[in-house]
Amino acid sequence: MKVLDLFCGAAGGWSLGLHRAGFTTVAACEIDPARRGAFAHNNPGVRMYDDVRTVTAARLLGDLGYLPDVICGSPPCQDASTANHKGRGIDGERTGLFRDFVRIVGEVRPRWVAAENVPGIRTRGADWVLDALAAEGYACWPLMVGAVHAGAPHLRQRVWFVAVHADQIGRDEGKPRRPQREREAQAELGHADAGHACHPDQEGLALWEGERRDPGTQLQALERAGAPALDPHEDQRGSSASDEEVARHCAALERATGPRRIRFNGGPAGHLRVAYGVPPRLARSCIAAYGDAVLPQITEAIGNAIRRTEHAMRGTP
Repeated sequence: MKVLDLFCGAAGGWSLGLHRAGFTTVAACEIDPARRGAFAHNNPGVRMYDDVRTVTAARLLGDLGYLPDVICGSPPCQDASTANHKGRGIDGERTGLFRDFVRIVGEVRPRWVAAENVPGIRTRGADWVLDALAAEGYACWPLMVGAVHAGAPHLRQRVWFVAVHADQIGRDEGKPRRPQREREAQAELGHADAGHACHPDQEGLALWEGERRDPGTQLQALERAGAPALDPHEDQRGSSASDEEVARHCAALERATGPRRIRFNGGPAGHLRVAYGVPPRLARSCIAAYGDAVLPQITEAIGNAIRRTEHAMRGTP
């Protein structure tokens, strides 16, 4: 099955896990150019988009020639996180992109939908997500699964939404029915500017390559992508970061995740700095990178469950 990975980030945890389960990512979307470049580097041949708000069924059909079978993604969590006491959840500017996620689902009508977010989404928008998917004809199973359940030495509890549209699973000769939405998207191609504004991968890739050699620039990019703003009085050294600082930052991360001495979900970066002497900018980048990660062991398990369910629905071994 072919996958559209929204909010893919640099690591592409959704795509990696689903690839292990036998899926193929054909398109992805990430607004940050450096992250987009990293994903494109690790996933050559995947069609890249730079803004989820501009992704439509007609555009996908124009670029790919078909619509994907699966849509997955992890919309931004800042407005749903319990660390943000004023967060508005699904009504916030960032987590509100869940609405575009569901809009794309409604346009594309994939057979399967999968999404991930922080535990705070349970009281800051999960009901809306479930209702919106149900309105599009999807039966959804919300799950709470943490990295600890995959054998990691830290909790990282997350809410996972896994949904299927019954109409998309055909029973005639084991073939899926052609979605009505695909015919509609084909009709829209004559009226939409589809397939001509995909952001070039090379720009993001060049930025990512440059940042890999310049830790200071990389940390600035992380802040632009959503890390908390720095207090100018907290770090007088600007954005420079030596190799020694980066090494110390990595060592601190290993120590922190091992004994679970630091609560990353909701814990301020200052805890990391005080406990291990990590510079403020590096501490914040550590939290940002940790927040970006989607555990591929869990997404692989979801992919395997989808495959087993499809076989069961079709009556095949």
